[in-house]
Amino acid sequence: MQRPDIDSVRSHLAALGEELWRDGRGWVFLAVTVGWFFAIGGRVVFPALIPRVRVALDISLATAGVVLTLLWLAYALTQFPGGVLGDRVGDRAVLVASMAITGVSLAVAATAPGLAAFVAAAVLFGVGSGLFSTTRLTVISDVYPRVASTAIGLNQAAGNVGTSLLPVLAGVVAATTLGWRSGFTVLVVPVFLTVGALWLTVPRRTHATPSRESLSVRAVLAGVRQPTPLRLTAMMFTMSAVYQGFTSFYPAYLVSEKALSDANGATLFGLFFATGVVVQPLAGVAADTFGPKRTLTLTTVTTIAGLLVLPFVEGVVGLTLVTVLLGVHLGFWPVINSLTISVMPASIQASGFGLIRTLYLVFAAATPAGIGLLADAGLFDEAFVGLAGAALVSLAVGRRLPASE
Repeated sequence: MQRPDIDSVRSHLAALGEELWRDGRGWVFLAVTVGWFFAIGGRVVFPALIPRVRVALDISLATAGVVLTLLWLAYALTQFPGGVLGDRVGDRAVLVASMAITGVSLAVAATAPGLAAFVAAAVLFGVGSGLFSTTRLTVISDVYPRVASTAIGLNQAAGNVGTSLLPVLAGVVAATTLGWRSGFTVLVVPVFLTVGALWLTVPRRTHATPSRESLSVRAVLAGVRQPTPLRLTAMMFTMSAVYQGFTSFYPAYLVSEKALSDANGATLFGLFFATGVVVQPLAGVAADTFGPKRTLTLTTVTTIAGLLVLPFVEGVVGLTLVTVLLGVHLGFWPVINSLTISVMPASIQASGFGLIRTLYLVFAAATPAGIGLLADAGLFDEAFVGLAGAALVSLAVGRRLPASE
């Protein structure tokens, strides 16, 4: 494995800067990244507003967990269809349609008269963000093949600007204006403006049209069932369980177990994602420079450490430090996504990657419901320690990746 070299890091950053705007690709990157800003940022607005929604709709933590699980499940189930549609009808159509669905879902959430309508909004948001997720990654990988991990890291970092700012924005708006509904309303117009930007900038396709035979179920399954893709799928499943469980209930955990105010809980929740703004580009550069296996190991070990110490930390200062430590977890994702795309056969790149994402996200989608049940039973701390165990499984599997990875 290549030894750390500051000149190598600089060369990768220079290569990305040189390529970013060449041949108009920067506008594609910008539109897709803004779309991800709202898709991922809007998704965590739901758990950020759950404390207020619970009071308004009179639901338990367990019920709230089921609602969030349904959101994650919808997000998971649309990854594979999103990849197939990207291969068959083109990237632009998928990105534009998915962002339009996202905007509609936010409008439904803002006007929901009761629990059923709110659940429908959450599921619809999961569909829109899920269709967007797979395609934006394959588009960026196609546009920046030489520095894919770094470009994906920058995209995901911008997404974490959304997950840092939008929950705080929604929480502040909900607390100072028209209640929790306004926290969703404030996002509707910007999301629909992004629909137009995607239509104007993204090419119809960023990779060649695959043959119908190459997109058969048998061909896609054959590409996914190789040893390295299977190991990567297992790692993403366990770490997705960590991410989904943690992000679905961290604000509620801070309020109920650590006695923080709603505002402080939302701020620390935003800090978790703000850490990713720094960590994700650095993780992408590290993977492109030193190799993804070493980078994945570092981010996973740090995640385990943060989850294990969290139950023993009290006070805003200590919890702030632990939140930053836990934010290193976000560096795992640009590296594993880029690596998984790179091992997919070119003929099934989006479809195969989408199938893998659907598999691990579906299996991990039950995590919020499980965390909610444990929380209602007075086992909130134990639930988060259990997430550390899931990360430990990912670490063990990752050690078996080929050395070249």
